[in-house]
Amino acid sequence: MAQPTFSNQTYLIVDDFAAICGLIRGVLRALGARHLDQASTGAEAISMMERMRYDVVLCDYNLGTGKDGQQVLEEARQRALLGVDAIFIMVTRENSRVMVMGALECAPDAYLTKPFTVAQLTTRLSTLFERKANRLAPTAAGRAYQAGLTPLFDALANLTTQVSAMGGARVLTVGV
Repeated sequence: MAQPTFSNQTYLIVDDFAAICGLIRGVLRALGARHLDQASTGAEAISMMERMRYDVVLCDYNLGTGKDGQQVLEEARQRALLGVDAIFIMVTRENSRVMVMGALECAPDAYLTKPFTVAQLTTRLSTLFERKANRLAPTAAGRAYQAGLTPLFDALANLTTQVSAMGGARVLTVGV
């Protein structure tokens, strides 16, 4: 697996404990991350996601009063505040079956239980970066399909130009 570049990603760390934010921030900085923001509430996280597209969101499940991590993820998705290639990791100390099942139901990209090691976070992020890159990369079949459409689009553009040159047509019938 190619080593991902942590430095060209934007990160949002969401946790109601400043010390935890500081620890995660330190780990990410050690991995080379440069653009790191943090929020201490769900409302603050949503507000920050409205202003900026983050590549990675590490969000605690239990954020005290207000929105919890699951609600942050659900609202961010509903309002399209997360890009299709964004990574959302639910981070928590909670491990009750009800909470885990609820958090997994909203389908974060990963679930990370505190305390975690630098190696666990690094492995999890590397795996997610690779998975997202592979999912978004064009496949050979996709490239062939796209190449097959190019002549069709060229012919359509040519036909449109010809119709425009004739002063436009009210009805155009094309047989395929």
